[in-house]
Amino acid sequence: MRRAIFDGTGDILFIVSGSEAIVDGNTPADALYAEVDTDVQAHTHYMENHKARLCQDMNLDTTENGHIQSIPRGTKVRWPDGKFSTESGGSISFDANASTEFWFGFTHPKFLDKTLKVTYVTS
Repeated sequence: MRRAIFDGTGDILFIVSGSEAIVDGNTPADALYAEVDTDVQAHTHYMENHKARLCQDMNLDTTENGHIQSIPRGTKVRWPDGKFSTESGGSISFDANASTEFWFGFTHPKFLDKTLKVTYVTS
């Protein structure tokens, strides 16, 4: 038996496998859960209507200097300074006083996690 424990967004928190007694004993009483196949993994799948779905690649657009767009609504962004924000507008912008590279992290339950290097060029 194999069970995915997930939150209200569909993010799989962990997967428990073993006998029914082991799985039941490791499933929190108030948890959302569903039985899943052996190929389901927390970092490559999410849950929708109690069914496992494969995460898609997050296709972000960085064509403009200091601007990242096509960010899915509800994406958690890790900024270069280590702070986090949850984006709902589809894009973020930043400014810098020197040409350099910045690393951003993006996490969303329905997409594969993504780390993005953005090169900022001052004029």
